[in-house]
Amino acid sequence: MTFDQIPQAIADLLGTDLATGQMIAGGAVVVAIVLMFMLAARSLRGGSEVVLVGAGIGLVLAVGFSWWPSWTIAFIGLILALLVLMYRTGGSGGGEGL
Repeated sequence: MTFDQIPQAIADLLGTDLATGQMIAGGAVVVAIVLMFMLAARSLRGGSEVVLVGAGIGLVLAVGFSWWPSWTIAFIGLILALLVLMYRTGGSGGGEGL
């Protein structure tokens, strides 16, 4: 079985289209890489950086296998950049509240 046949097999199993099979296969790759990095870093006492690195590598692999569209990297990168910016500035900037 080749990489092109895995999403088709998932789609056939679930009775959906190929795009859904590709999204599920790509998500499985990302989760598997993150778990692999977390298990490997357990002895290294890694923090949230380990999850981010694993998710980044899994994302690049999912796009590289053509299971996810290439704009996914830019979209998730933008979300992560906004989260890091919000974390560094101390919140969403909403003030003290109502």
